[in-house]
Amino acid sequence: MAEAIDSKNIPALAGFITDDCTLVFGSQPPIILKEAILDFMTAFVANIEGTKHKLIEYWMADGNKMKFVQAEATYFLGGGKEVTLPFLDVFRLEGSLISEYLIYIDPTRCMPNKN
Repeated sequence: MAEAIDSKNIPALAGFITDDCTLVFGSQPPIILKEAILDFMTAFVANIEGTKHKLIEYWMADGNKMKFVQAEATYFLGGGKEVTLPFLDVFRLEGSLISEYLIYIDPTRCMPNKN
């Protein structure tokens, strides 16, 4: 799934999520339904030069119906600028597909230091 995002192959994400999947990205309002999620992700990757994901660790819970993924995402912003942010994804699974996709990301590294 991360490879699809990193290569900007957003249509490939369709094979990982249910038709009625819900995505919550950080503090954004929920995005519901596969088509809306794919539209959001298409717009998201269009606004940056690229991404690179690094998996750190993952855990399964609730009889393997939930997956937790600790990782880092490096965003290439253009002009040689990049930022690496830690995040935790929570996936609620229906069979092998994601029905709920929660992205907890720390954007504070993108904010100017006020100290």
